[in-house]
Amino acid sequence: MSESHSNFLSLHNFLIESTKLLRQKFLYLFKEIYNTDWSDKEGCDFFKNGVGKEIRNCCKKKQQTFLDTGNSNEWDITLLCTILSSNLFLKKNLYSHLLLQKISSVRNRICHLPTLEISDTSYNDLSNELTGLMLESGASKEYVLELKNNKGFQIASKVEPNENVQIIKKTANEEFKNKNYGNAIEIYTSAIALPNLTNEELGELYRNRSLSYLKLYKQTKNINSLNQAIADGKKTCFYQPVWFEGYAQLGKIYHKKNELRKAIKKYEKALAFSKNNDKLKNNLATLKFELGKQRRFEHLFQLPLSTEEREERFLMRQRNSFSSSKIEDLSVSKWKNNFIKVDPFVKDVWTGHEYRDGSKNFKQNYKTAAKYYSKAAQNNNAEGLYNLAYLTMNGLGVKRDFEAVLSLLNKAAKQKPTRKLMGTEIINVGVKEAEHSLGLAYQEGTYVPKNLSIASKWYHLAVEHGNSYSANNLGLMYLNGNGITKNINQAKSLFLLAHEKGDLNASSNLVILYLQELDVDRALKWHEIALQKSYLSKMQDQKIKENIEKIKKIKNLDVGYHSLNRYFESFESSLKNQSATSLKIAKFNLKELRLNAKKGSITAGIILNAFFLFHSALDMLKIEVFNAEDFIKMLASAILTYQIVCQMSNIIQTDVLKIVNSVIKKNNNQKSEIDYFARICFAYLNCGDYKLVDNFLTSSLKIYPGDSEMLHLLGCNYLLLNQYENSLKTFEFACSLDPSNYEYIYSKAVALRLLEKSDAKQFYEKFISIAPADHCRIPESYYSIGLCFFKKDHDYLNSISFYYNKGLENEKLQLSCFLPYESTSKLHIQTLLNVSELDTKKLNETLPITIEPSIKSNNKFVDYKRQLTIINHR
Repeated sequence: MSESHSNFLSLHNFLIESTKLLRQKFLYLFKEIYNTDWSDKEGCDFFKNGVGKEIRNCCKKKQQTFLDTGNSNEWDITLLCTILSSNLFLKKNLYSHLLLQKISSVRNRICHLPTLEISDTSYNDLSNELTGLMLESGASKEYVLELKNNKGFQIASKVEPNENVQIIKKTANEEFKNKNYGNAIEIYTSAIALPNLTNEELGELYRNRSLSYLKLYKQTKNINSLNQAIADGKKTCFYQPVWFEGYAQLGKIYHKKNELRKAIKKYEKALAFSKNNDKLKNNLATLKFELGKQRRFEHLFQLPLSTEEREERFLMRQRNSFSSSKIEDLSVSKWKNNFIKVDPFVKDVWTGHEYRDGSKNFKQNYKTAAKYYSKAAQNNNAEGLYNLAYLTMNGLGVKRDFEAVLSLLNKAAKQKPTRKLMGTEIINVGVKEAEHSLGLAYQEGTYVPKNLSIASKWYHLAVEHGNSYSANNLGLMYLNGNGITKNINQAKSLFLLAHEKGDLNASSNLVILYLQELDVDRALKWHEIALQKSYLSKMQDQKIKENIEKIKKIKNLDVGYHSLNRYFESFESSLKNQSATSLKIAKFNLKELRLNAKKGSITAGIILNAFFLFHSALDMLKIEVFNAEDFIKMLASAILTYQIVCQMSNIIQTDVLKIVNSVIKKNNNQKSEIDYFARICFAYLNCGDYKLVDNFLTSSLKIYPGDSEMLHLLGCNYLLLNQYENSLKTFEFACSLDPSNYEYIYSKAVALRLLEKSDAKQFYEKFISIAPADHCRIPESYYSIGLCFFKKDHDYLNSISFYYNKGLENEKLQLSCFLPYESTSKLHIQTLLNVSELDTKKLNETLPITIEPSIKSNNKFVDYKRQLTIINHR
């Protein structure tokens, strides 16, 4: 096991032990409150009909299912935190709501990590956080340290494992083999309930029960069985996080549910722990292949051709290649005889077509079709190679084998795109089709590493050789700037070519292109064409017309929205705006603040404290003779408590600055408490003069080295000077001095985002997890996380939308003094999401051989229509 995977396993072991701790906490509290032990067999009534009904109503449907069983062994951290966070259990005051929030947050960060390979730095951060939380939850220090030191391995139980587990498991396995899945589930359930099981044993039992539920679903079609199969699959991964079987099992279930994206993610995780597993590689490639077909709606158009339709297409190709004098007297049979003279194995291909599609004389038989294609392929016939690859990638008549598919496609693509017949260069069928398929493979990462640059090269070649589907796909890449430089004119040229050559999607894509250009008239014209070509366009008719109406409104706005192109070009640079939240000067309602503080609002309490300090300081200015040092201490304390409260008029600010300057001058750079407070006031009062504050704080830190508050102020000043690297270093120093200060963590996250660092999201989430729920920066943090995803992956709009909704949700928790909530990040996202409805579909993701086209195609603007016309004339 690699060190990074060992880190991953160790973090999950922490979660397993944390779950056990929380369960013990629940059992203890239940007995304390009700003076009786919790019974897993009889506990379902407590949440269904008893006192716990209110808790159940707050849970999601899946969680309710687990509550209804009453079996506390089945509850995960999230569900246990929900139960223990209820007023029913919190009233015992044995732990805080904040502790449960933190545990749940760390669990989410671990379970939703973007990679299974955890660096030592990330491991140390997360394990240190969990160590503190486990100790706070009541775990012994020795046990927690032992857990941390046994990285990647479960701590050996002091009690011998139950010997009956293997016997029971064997009995259940027999029931499974005999297809008695209900019996097998009951027996696996009894085994899971045994004491002293290792994580490995639990993982295997849950996986076997998951398999049984999946088989039972296939028999009964009961959706509850499928949901239970998923739950057990997740439990398998929880107890054995580095065992590929758990992830593969989940992938299989999600495939059954046709949730292909989820299935792909699970198989990718499985493959990370079993890199040379050919079965996993082919299953993953199959899922990506199927997802690609669904995206392109190919599954709706795959109808077999009749013999007559194939012959008509065959004659059409010849008419396009030969002059009328050469073809007027030739029938299909005569043409075929001419082909057979040049290439005898083309006869095998045509026979393969008959068996593939079925006809009057041939019953459809994929296996026989594959044999004929194979015969032609063995003799290097490009059409035979391509069609055998097609059957193999679809698993029709032959076993799916994507390594073989790539080899066949590569052999076909290496051939010349034309060959001679009757003194004329004609299309070598199978070449451009193979080139297009290789482009798709690299675009979607099907059995090869996803590589949009290589995909575009294959598409360029296929377009040059006349493939309309490649023209459409390459047009989309140019339209969206995926893997190649965005070029609207090139996209337009390619869509027009694809449309003329019969691609049904090209006209719809021209609608999208003209919508993005805000050319309503042309968009409508192509929409009418698309409606005649495709019923999919009819399905989207209403939505497209709604988008056109939106554009008309956008075009009528005076400011900022008259060009979508201009918006998209400026969007990325606008992400660099460091004043992400434009917090207006809040009007504080003291009565409301007191009420919220009484209800437990930490933020309201902080504001009230700062308000009292600040106004007490200002009141001192009304007295003729007052103690300047007391005034400065009180003002500095207010600033350090909550800066936003400390708003004063220019006249008062001038007077205050005189007092501050006199104190600093009087102390003559001597370290003292009053000098320190005066310097804090000076930095705050001069915050608009960035250079002055920079020099002042730098010199102040020589007197007070390592002061976290001064470092934080200096870091914020660096942000305003656009010195993001300096700000990050300063915030990191401040965080190292006070790791639990959520204000410092937030500032560090801002600096990381402005530097476009990938771990910005991690620190925003850390801030969210430890800051009070009604902190005014939490919605902004969610919006900023959303912006971190901008153009980072193919599915970035969904990620942005998810965090946007999280931000909106948190706005409901904000104090009224921060509402309506104003944020430039939020505004950017709102505009982006509105505009994105006009955008087109994006494409997919991730393995062994890289096959690049041998011919280097020119990626500069090409008028493909003109190019093909010249080639045909030649």
